[in-house]
Amino acid sequence: MADKIPDISPNVDETMKELETHGSFELPVETYTDNCEIFRSLYNHWHKEMEIICIDKGNGLARLNRETLRLKEGDLLIVNSGVLHGIKSDSRHILYYRSVVFDLSFLAGPAGDLCQEKVISLLMENRAEFTHLITPANENYNNIFHLFCEIHKCHKEKPPFYYMKLKGLFYGLFYEMLAGNYIITTDAEQNRNLLSVKKGPGLYQCPLP
Repeated sequence: MADKIPDISPNVDETMKELETHGSFELPVETYTDNCEIFRSLYNHWHKEMEIICIDKGNGLARLNRETLRLKEGDLLIVNSGVLHGIKSDSRHILYYRSVVFDLSFLAGPAGDLCQEKVISLLMENRAEFTHLITPANENYNNIFHLFCEIHKCHKEKPPFYYMKLKGLFYGLFYEMLAGNYIITTDAEQNRNLLSVKKGPGLYQCPLP
């Protein structure tokens, strides 16, 4: 199956929510292989799905809500549910990257399930989020990077019963991120600030030096 190439024009509503569907109702997971070779930026948008982006080559900047992050080869960018984000490439070192976009409902369990109550619910309700950037110098990076690659490969190649393997890989990925202490709690004020960013898209910029 050929890699998907997203529409470069801003396919968003008035709050900058992306209108594109990622995956299906039965399997809300999609993988992409992209670059900024022709267009230097990925337009600013948000979606309810989480997204993990792996920088395979190049340099650039990412803007997540009001936070600006420098990107380089090997970095893993974690875009939590509902976070407004965009990427700009350094014209001298074009960004090439892979991404996995997934709805947390894919990992949800019944009420009372420990994984659901202690992790998934917190993420779905924006009461917790993962650290935005994991670099090769960080703890547990190799395990997290390996699992990201396995998820991307599994979804792209779709071996028999791949949906079962995918769920296991995602749980493994979350475990490694939790073990590396890459999760923080959020508060009501932070969530209100996020809403103000979405209501004022003119304030949202991702400049390159």
